[in-house]
Amino acid sequence: MFRFIFLTFWFTLVFSTWLQTSYGENMSLNTSSSSFATDISQSLDLTGSQIIFVSDEVLAQTDLEELWIDDNQITEIPEDISRLIHLKRLSVYKNQLRMLPESLFNLTNLERINFSVNNLSSLSDNIWGQLRIRIIKHVKD
Repeated sequence: MFRFIFLTFWFTLVFSTWLQTSYGENMSLNTSSSSFATDISQSLDLTGSQIIFVSDEVLAQTDLEELWIDDNQITEIPEDISRLIHLKRLSVYKNQLRMLPESLFNLTNLERINFSVNNLSSLSDNIWGQLRIRIIKHVKD
């Protein structure tokens, strides 16, 4: 068990360092020059990257199944999030979101979403009617 925890911690540390070194402060994803891009094509974790918006480079990764953008300064999710048609898990925990885009509710493969610790003032009725989400987590500050 200890070995698994250590390896997980080590991988997280190496991956975080690689992301910071490769993409710098704005964390722009350049898939054409990165051999590692195919390894992260289905899951992308930009947690704690100090990003303030979801870039077009991220939204262009239409094969993404998981997107983790926790602990950043994001104030809105763009309507173009609907381009991520394979998205199953979305975590936007601990950002500055004020609302969720209507297009989010068109992601029919979305199973889990975490938007807790944000500045959401209200949630659309669509969140309860249109999604087949198994887990929705929202905790108001």
